[in-house]
Amino acid sequence: MNKKFLFLIYALCILAGFLNISTILIFSVNSSHYTGNITKLVLNFYNHKYEMFFYILGSFITFMFGGIICGILFHEKQFKSMKRYGLLLVILGSVYMLILFFKNSILTLFYTTFLLGLQNGMYMFYKHILIRTTHFTGYLSDMGFSIGRIFMGHKEDIDLLKFYLISILSFITGCIIAFNLVSSIKTNVFYISSISYVILGIYYLVFIKNN
Repeated sequence: MNKKFLFLIYALCILAGFLNISTILIFSVNSSHYTGNITKLVLNFYNHKYEMFFYILGSFITFMFGGIICGILFHEKQFKSMKRYGLLLVILGSVYMLILFFKNSILTLFYTTFLLGLQNGMYMFYKHILIRTTHFTGYLSDMGFSIGRIFMGHKEDIDLLKFYLISILSFITGCIIAFNLVSSIKTNVFYISSISYVILGIYYLVFIKNN
């Protein structure tokens, strides 16, 4: 697998961790994964915490809507080097900057979850696995499965194990960076993300599309 492509994937994992910690610290909402959010949705409803219920429900819907957009863009279910991957990242980052200009907290949260839903739904493969760049529960199970296969002599799974591990460590790196920035620059952390998406989109168009 092209190392330039793997760099892009790990960078997206860093951004997912960065945004998830940012929305947790600022809005008290997980933005990158939803198993826990669905549980919190029920708890907040029955505890009559309707404002948080609305935040989580809106995040759930916008995250799924991002997946719907990906289903439209990549409906062929064919992973190949296409300009639309890079253009999509550039457009997402550019619109993010515009959204942040309005300084509306609900709009910022919901666009962030929409963006991560779209990022997670981008139809990309590493070896034979469909890549997910915003949550890693499945990767933990897959890591365990690969370790078991390696113990049984399937050395070809070593590369997969490395991929899972680096993806998770990338997410953690993004979390650490955001944790140290939110306390000092507050919601301005989202500008860093918006610029990063634009840069990664350009990176894809320049270094990956024609490889």
